[in-house]
Amino acid sequence: MATATRARFLQTDAINAVRRMGVESITRSVAAAVSEAAQVQSRQLQAIGDVLSQRLASRTGMTEVHRDIGLAAQRSVLASYDQTVTARKTVPSYRLTSRNPANRRFAGGALRRALANPAFFEATSTGIRFGNIGLLDREAAHWHRLNFGAAPIGEGSRSRFNVTWSGLVIAALGLEDGPSPGFLIPRGYWVLGNEVVGSGTRGSAAFYPASELPSGIARRTLPSPARQSAGIEARNFLDAGIRRIAEELPAAYQDMYREWWEQATRGSGPLVGMAHAPRPAPQTVGVSRELLY
Repeated sequence: MATATRARFLQTDAINAVRRMGVESITRSVAAAVSEAAQVQSRQLQAIGDVLSQRLASRTGMTEVHRDIGLAAQRSVLASYDQTVTARKTVPSYRLTSRNPANRRFAGGALRRALANPAFFEATSTGIRFGNIGLLDREAAHWHRLNFGAAPIGEGSRSRFNVTWSGLVIAALGLEDGPSPGFLIPRGYWVLGNEVVGSGTRGSAAFYPASELPSGIARRTLPSPARQSAGIEARNFLDAGIRRIAEELPAAYQDMYREWWEQATRGSGPLVGMAHAPRPAPQTVGVSRELLY
């Protein structure tokens, strides 16, 4: 699924599993699952796998299905980001008034804009590529630290989302990454309003490096010494998108199968000639969250 821009995306189980459901290896994946749980089979899912493996489905239609799922997943990421990151901010970042133009990419909602960018994911006829690392690194390089946390208290990614179809686990989606390294807080000042304040009020004050204290604020005290950060708790807002993909994909494939069956009754569509393709029937689908550690 290469593109002209060669965008880099998160190399995760989520991408590989979505690809697996969208290309020829879905048949082998389902067969392996059935061999482990022989009492449960889905001929409907097997037929979907055959259609995809033989590339009989409309490329345009498949792309549209994957695009709809990708958009839903992106909306879930933004909602989670608003809940876990934006809503917790009590003071603006010092970089909002930074003298260094390079720092502005970290400020004023730069990460949220990157998450909302149409290039954040790609949808093709064969699957979904989710989480454009190149875009995030370029527009908001602090994304990794916020999503996965930072040492020593950051925990990285902990969740897997098991996708089940009629009793079979057909995919286990998750992000593979740990917390960012610990980092040093530079010498600087804690400011509340237009006044430099002491350490006792840091919880509601904004921090400015010593070299970037805005004009008009009196330096009545020496800057706080540089110190190692206590770490950052992981927000895991990207997990919301992975879960949404896990929830939406099986239901979307069910709807596709129903449409293919109706086409087949009229003598057209990808199911024509597939004697093993059963009449459409609701399949039990679900997603369960598993904590890794």
